[in-house]
Amino acid sequence: MIRARLERDTGKEPEPLLLGIGPEGQGRAILSYGDPDTADNVAAYVPGLNTQLKDVGHEDGDRAKNVWDSAQYADRRQKTASIVWLGYDAPQGGRTGSLRLTFRLRTGSGARRVGQPSGSSSMASRPPIKVNGHM
Repeated sequence: MIRARLERDTGKEPEPLLLGIGPEGQGRAILSYGDPDTADNVAAYVPGLNTQLKDVGHEDGDRAKNVWDSAQYADRRQKTASIVWLGYDAPQGGRTGSLRLTFRLRTGSGARRVGQPSGSSSMASRPPIKVNGHM
């Protein structure tokens, strides 16, 4: 699904950037519309309950693109990057009580990593990151 999105959106404004992908846990992926290293504003969407790696290339990728589109509509003078960040194992199914505990355990380490740079730039020169998430 992620490859299909990258191929489908090649040549469009902006082209999606695959900032990271990995096999850890249920899979990891960071997809961005706009370059976070040169952006004035960065929004990160962290998907929640029942998210799977394939969703980054589908509806969660759509959310990131929609945020980028809205930011462009609001102010074309500002460069924006909108990221979907799946850097933890999102809780899958289960009962509500067990989901609360699972969510706390899994998001704790992920929350500490979401604001860390990808290694391509220093934090001193980066804009604040606005994080949106849901369960």
